[in-house]
Amino acid sequence: MKRFLVVLAVCLCATTSALAVSSLGSWEEGAPRSTHQYWSFTPGYVTAIPGGYEVDPEEVFNPNPDGIAGQVNTPAVWDGETLMSGPFIAMDMKIPNYSGGAYKDIWVDVEWTGGDIFASVVAREGSFRYVPLEPPQGSDADFGWRVYANPDWEDILLSITTASAPATLDWVHVDTLCVVPVPGAVALAGIGIALLGWVRRRTL
Repeated sequence: MKRFLVVLAVCLCATTSALAVSSLGSWEEGAPRSTHQYWSFTPGYVTAIPGGYEVDPEEVFNPNPDGIAGQVNTPAVWDGETLMSGPFIAMDMKIPNYSGGAYKDIWVDVEWTGGDIFASVVAREGSFRYVPLEPPQGSDADFGWRVYANPDWEDILLSITTASAPATLDWVHVDTLCVVPVPGAVALAGIGIALLGWVRRRTL
């Protein structure tokens, strides 16, 4: 009986976090309240503007796709095919969100060569707390943050600097998830923790 209760408690806790992983985070790509954006700077998605380039993502899964915006600033130069290059490359991405939620997880994967890369996130329309995240096991993400609470939208800022040969930026992949605690999952976790505590007390 005791062994059965321990197994049951562990299973109940595990079901609250068991998710298939095909995104940069720990959720299935295309899951409810998730977003997916992928930029690879191909023709038809890059437009020259004063001070740089307006860049649109080739892949989009977002409740407000028209609200997504990307810009690469000069002195970076587009090669007309798939690359941004230069001694300094700066890219700004605006990602709109689902409304409401306790927090938002943001993961960014970047393919670049040469120089040092820096990344930051700025949440908009409110006061927020930022927590850097370590990529989940098996993830290709280079940067991650958790933002409390879920913002209306955020800017993700990338910069690449080099003192020698020009740096290049090949592509940028952004996955996000706006999290709302599920009452049933919270209840299951509570039951599992309570069972473990009861079993522990019985063994003392």
